[in-house]
Amino acid sequence: MKKVLQYALLFGLSFIVYELILSYVIRFKFYHWSMDIFLLIYGVLIFYFLGIQLKKEKNGTMYFGETFLWIFLSASLGSMLYYLLSVIHRHLINPDMAYDFIRYQLDSVREGIFNTLTHEQVIDAKMEILNTMDVTSPFGQMAINNIGAVIFGSFLVAIFVAVIVPRKFVNRLHKIKVA
Repeated sequence: MKKVLQYALLFGLSFIVYELILSYVIRFKFYHWSMDIFLLIYGVLIFYFLGIQLKKEKNGTMYFGETFLWIFLSASLGSMLYYLLSVIHRHLINPDMAYDFIRYQLDSVREGIFNTLTHEQVIDAKMEILNTMDVTSPFGQMAINNIGAVIFGSFLVAIFVAVIVPRKFVNRLHKIKVA
């Protein structure tokens, strides 16, 4: 259980560092979807190594159900830690961050894809989005959607890693001695 909590803490805190770098250093200017793909691979690797550590503790005999349970628990705890710290950051420390991100998205759309939009149309679109979306409420619909996405993402990562870790080639790859 100690390893599960350690990896959950590592996962949650590393994603908070990513969000802080994205919001304060990069300022959303160089944000690209490939950064999210990198984070997905990073998360899978963290939980893969958690599975290897758990398998070593069990002397190489670990089955799908047990692997899935511990990895899902760790991924969920780490994701919820990330979400709670993110809510604190977005709503108490920097409440304008959500608006800055929406402004960046609309400006990049106007400049990149739809260069035909006028400045007034962009301002109207910003106002409509800011009025209809409740980006400032930590308990609004966006929060419920984010929590659902966190749990679903943890579920997918846990299934993926739980399919790989119990395999025999993992024992040979990481030199795990089977009792």
